[in-house]
Parts: sequence; structure tokens; C-alpha cells
Amino acid sequence: MAKSISQKAGMAFGELVYVGEGSTKPVELDLTVYNEDEFAEYKNTSLRFIQDQIKNGRKYWINVRGIHDVGVISEIARMFSFHSLLTEDLLNTEHQPKFEDHNKHLFFTLKYLHGLEPGNDLNMEHTAVVLGENSVISFQESYQTLFNKISERLSIKGRKIRTRSPDFLFFAIIDLIVDHYYFIYDLLDKEQDEIEDRGFDPPHSAILTKINENKKRLTAFRRQLAPLKDAVIKLQNVDSELVDERHEKYLNDTIDHVKDLYGRVEWLREMNVSFREAFLSAQNDKMNRVMQLLTIIATIFIPLTFIAGIYGMNFENMPELKWEYGYPLAWTIMIALAVAMILYFKRHKWF
Repeated sequence: MAKSISQKAGMAFGELVYVGEGSTKPVELDLTVYNEDEFAEYKNTSLRFIQDQIKNGRKYWINVRGIHDVGVISEIARMFSFHSLLTEDLLNTEHQPKFEDHNKHLFFTLKYLHGLEPGNDLNMEHTAVVLGENSVISFQESYQTLFNKISERLSIKGRKIRTRSPDFLFFAIIDLIVDHYYFIYDLLDKEQDEIEDRGFDPPHSAILTKINENKKRLTAFRRQLAPLKDAVIKLQNVDSELVDERHEKYLNDTIDHVKDLYGRVEWLREMNVSFREAFLSAQNDKMNRVMQLLTIIATIFIPLTFIAGIYGMNFENMPELKWEYGYPLAWTIMIALAVAMILYFKRHKWF
């Protein structure tokens, strides 16, 4: 059962409550131990095994898959001396992207965006990364393998990510998630191209539904990019012994990507507004044409109804009623009036 952020109302600072979708699966821990000459990877291991492996001072990366178990997350927090507020944010899957400096640890949280499903909003996964003295600890809301590419890079001897300090890995994880945003952008851009290609004549309701879905997703995307931009800039300006100054230039690349994505999404949102306005304009134009046609028909029938009404009164002193050619004459007058009015409307281009 999902837990909402409102359940934390009134609780003490740092009190640990998981906010998000519940799960019965156990938390999975993957450990990677590495240095310039050594590399070892252990899948779905235990905290006790991790404690034994990290005692010799080697660099290590722990990836935690599944954060619903408050007991396990609390144990990890105690083992690595996390600040209580840091741990609290780890457990909140509704948290917006942000960066915090907790002296012994640097904390960064953001959303990993998955593909689009028809009729649904963006699929988002809460992720967080904690940088320590010799460690990087990443946390995933789900059990998907998000960081395989980074593991592959670490396994290759001589790569910078393996020879540099752990903050390089910390930046690489953040950069990987941000780079994946381009795949989501491409999907949204393709979606808008399909809307544009379909056109708005006739303005079918299915097109408006598609426009509204696209707007909802773009708004959700922008809601992640705005605080993420601030968080990455804040990380760039941090003064911490955990960060090697040589690696700041690599973070600049991530900042450029976030700014670029923000600008692209803003452009897509403006296009979406234009599509919606064009659709509504086409819909109004269609309605106006229908109303114009109905008005012309009603106008043609007004004099015909008047004539029919007069001779429908059946007064005895109406000579035309007993005249042999009265009925044909009435029809002739009505048809002539209708034809004359149609020709008049056409001449003035009313339809």
C-alpha cells in the first residue's frame, strides 16, 4: 500500500518513514570494490559481507535496490554514519531533486525517468546518491538495473572512473541519469510531431486528448528539471574535501545538459500551447460553419413558413384557397423565394 507524504505531518525531524509504494521483496545490495589494479563485483549480497569487504580501505560502490524496508535502510545509515535528515530524504520517494552537504557525506537525489505509456504520466523512479570518503552508495526505488553501463566502465582497467577518487563515480551516476532524460525528450518530441502530422481538420476529440496527455507529461518533466538545475549548480559550487577540483569540469557537462534539456522542454511546452490553441480555433471554426449553415437554412425557411402560415389559417374569405391554381402558385412563389435567397447568399459568399 502506498504511503503519502502527508503521513509525516507532525513527526519529529529525522523520524524515518517510508513514503511511496510498498513491496514485499527484500532489499537487494550490490557491492563493487575497486582500485586502479583490482575490480570485484558482488550481486545481491549482505550487509555483513559488505562490512568485511570494505575494511581494507579500498574504494567501493554499494547499490541499494528497494528502499521500502525502513529497518534495512536504517541499518545502512548507522553503518555509514548518515545524518538523520539525509536518511529521511532517502525514504521519501516524492522528494524533488536536491543536493545537500552533510560534511562527511554529500547527498544528491533526483528522479530516473522511464518510458511513456499511453494515457499515463511519466514513469519516475526515486534515486539518490551519497558520496563518502572512500565510498559511493546509490539507492533505487525499484529493482531495475539502471547502472549497468557504469559497472562496465568500472570493470575496464585504466578508465578514469576506476583510477580517480569516488567523487568521479558520484558525478558519473548523476550524469548517466541526466543523459537518459534525452531519451524521454525524444519520445515527447516524437509525440508532438505525430500530433502536428495528424492536423486539426477535422478537430477530432482524440487529438485534444493526445495534446492534453502531452501537456501533462511535459509539465511533469519540467517540474523535475527546474529543481535539478538548481541542485547541480549547488553541487558545482560546493566546498568539500570529498570533491577533487579536477573533476568539476566534468560536472559542467552535466549542468550544460540540464540547461539544454530545460530549454528544449520549454520550447515543447510552448508548441503544445500552440497546438491546443490551433485545435480550439479549428473547433470553433467548425462550429461557426455549422452555425452559419443552420442560420442560412433557417433564414430561407422564414418567408416560406410565413407563406405557409398565412394559407394555413383557412379563413373563408381567402380567394386563393378556392382558386384552381392557388396551390401551384403557392409552391412556385416559395420555390422562387428559396432559389433567389440561395443565389443571393452565394453571390455574397456566405457559404
